Amino acid sequence: MIAELAPFEEEHREAVIGIENAIFPEYQNDSVNWRAGQQFDDPTQASSKYVAVEINRDLLVGYGAIRATHTHRYRLNLMVSSKWQRRGVGRALFAKLEEDLVALQAISLQARVRADKAA
Repeated sequence: MIAELAPFEEEHREAVIGIENAIFPEYQNDSVNWRAGQQFDDPTQASSKYVAVEINRDLLVGYGAIRATHTHRYRLNLMVSSKWQRRGVGRALFAKLEEDLVALQAISLQARVRADKAA
């Protein structure tokens, strides 16, 4: 991996939504089932948010976040630009979020994977 992790900043919002739209283009106009950038609705909801940035180009290539759903229960959002998949970016983001989950004494983590986007 030639990317480094950094805390999510507001300036990353559009790039993260761009990755999401590239991965799930059919959801861009589906306001009932999907809304791009939904994890940004309430900044107090996300316990941890990180981005992966290509070191030499300042190109955002991945995003990971956990959001509290109930006490000690969290939901995971993890995405990596298609050109950067299978290069350790998702693994690095997940490892960082896992550290945070341990520190938060999480007892449950929920994540979904689309059947047509299997690993």
